[in-house]
Amino acid sequence: MSSYLDRVPPVPFSGCDIRRTSRPCEEPDAGVSDLSGYRILMSDVISGDSRLELVCNWDSIGTVQLGAGYRLMMPHGIPKASGVYMISATSESDQYRCSAYVGESQDVHNRLTSDYAKSGWEPSQRRANTNRHVHKWIYLGLSSGEAEFQVQICRGAYVVDSNDLRIQLNFDNLYHRQSIEAMTVVANPALRFVNKRA
Repeated sequence: MSSYLDRVPPVPFSGCDIRRTSRPCEEPDAGVSDLSGYRILMSDVISGDSRLELVCNWDSIGTVQLGAGYRLMMPHGIPKASGVYMISATSESDQYRCSAYVGESQDVHNRLTSDYAKSGWEPSQRRANTNRHVHKWIYLGLSSGEAEFQVQICRGAYVVDSNDLRIQLNFDNLYHRQSIEAMTVVANPALRFVNKRA
């Protein structure tokens, strides 16, 4: 059975009022904060009264470590399921401070532990696809000792409308995952996303 969001046509929004429980990188020496429970309010341009509130719940899984050769070791506990993830850097270096990568996948575990950790990147490569681009960013930060990288997973998300109706987002739906991915970028203007499209 299709959900409410599957049936509703796209609606233009006039604005986005971000309300979160954490504010990453506001202090000069701060790393990236936990994203747990941030909320995004979007006003409908048609009525002016209707609002949709997106609530995302994030869990910190652990940190990335260097492996053999140029490989990376992702933390344990990454779910073998569809979802949204973020890799964030904690660093005092201008190159890495407040930088992050956010993505979505049908299989988050495979995306992180195989596509990124074993992408085949090595220093001699000048150009790289997305997998090797992320691999390079993490590897150079870890190997130089300039940064630590934390993996966060979005465990669940839902939308609340103006009538307080809660609509659970389905991570098996590509559009739902991409919505969370995009709004994570919008909700964290202080972060410098290394995504090629961000």
